[in-house]
Amino acid sequence: MGLFRNTAPETFQLLISQDLKEKTLEHIERYHFSEEFTVQDLSSELTTLGCWSEDGILAKSLGMNPFLPSLQIEKGKFEGIEFQFWKDTRRNFLFWIQIETNKTFEFLRNCQKSGFELLGSRLFRFFRLRY
Repeated sequence: MGLFRNTAPETFQLLISQDLKEKTLEHIERYHFSEEFTVQDLSSELTTLGCWSEDGILAKSLGMNPFLPSLQIEKGKFEGIEFQFWKDTRRNFLFWIQIETNKTFEFLRNCQKSGFELLGSRLFRFFRLRY
């Protein structure tokens, strides 16, 4: 359903697309009611963006190390906007950027001004899932 990652001891994030939110919460409620955990929706606070280029040049342009070990969380900054990022385990040079939601528009605008191409979420999911 999404990407599950450990962000700190005893703290995890499940990153899912907005259209799977209700289905995922229903599944957690139905099948995981006995575990002791709290579900908190962070979608209004954080946005996760995919960053991919075949040769890693996009990661380099954003100040990220394209040879970073998978899932190692790092901090970055582009045009004055701070973000966290990590490398995906499934596809080479695919990085995930997590940014404060209120900075997302400015971040994407800065990327476009720098000449980066933006893919919509449907197109991105198509390429990410394509084998």
